[in-house]
Amino acid sequence: MNLGQMRTKLRRRIGNPVDPNVTDDLLNEMINQGYRDVADRFRFHKNRKLCTFLTVAGQSNYGLPTELLSIIKMRDMSNGGRIMKSDARQDSEREVDTTDNEGKPKHYTRYKSWVMLRPTPDDEYTIEVFYKADIVDLVSDVEEPILPVVWHYGIVEMAKYYYYMDQPDLPKAQAAMAAFNDWVSSKPTEVDEEKMDFDTGVAVPTLTQGGSDSRLDFNHSE
Repeated sequence: MNLGQMRTKLRRRIGNPVDPNVTDDLLNEMINQGYRDVADRFRFHKNRKLCTFLTVAGQSNYGLPTELLSIIKMRDMSNGGRIMKSDARQDSEREVDTTDNEGKPKHYTRYKSWVMLRPTPDDEYTIEVFYKADIVDLVSDVEEPILPVVWHYGIVEMAKYYYYMDQPDLPKAQAAMAAFNDWVSSKPTEVDEEKMDFDTGVAVPTLTQGGSDSRLDFNHSE
C-alpha cells in the first residue's frame, strides 16, 4: 500500500470520523509514527545498511552516517576481523596501557554521531559498518514503505493505536495495541525467517572486501 491507500484504510479503521480536525495531515503523522515504530521494533533488511570508511594513521575518531540509529556489527575488512564494541570506561583503561595506543583497530566506542577506534589505527584500513538506519517519513500519497507489503497492514494498525493515544482515548488505544500484538504474533520478519538457513545447516557465503552482495547480514544475533 502507498500512503494514500494506508490513510484511507486508517480512516475506515477509526470509523470514518466527521470531525474536521481529523485531517489528512494528522493521519499521515499517525501513519509515519506507526511506520517508524514497526521498523524499529522488528528486523527488516531494507533498514539495515552497510557503509565503509578508510582509517588514517594516527586518527582514532570517525564520523557515522546521519541516518544511522545503531551499529549492529563493525569489521576491519583489510585484516579480516570483527571490531568489538567497547565503552568509555574500557577506553579509559586502554589509554593507560601504552602498548594498546596504535595498531590494527580491535574495539570501537560509539559517541553520538562518531566512533572512536582502539587501538588508534597505525595505517589505512577499510572499516565496514553494518547498521540499523532511520526511516524516512512518507510524504506524497504515492510513496510506499520500504518494509515488505505484508507488514503494511501492521503499520496501519500501529497508526490506529497512535491516533487513539493522540485523542486521547486510552481504552481504544489499548484495544488497538492488543489487536496489533495479536496480528503480529504470527508474522516472522525477513531476518528471522532467514535464520532457518543457519538452523538447517545451509551455508551462507561470508563477506569479502570487493562487495557485499553475497550476504545481507553478518549473522542474525544482536
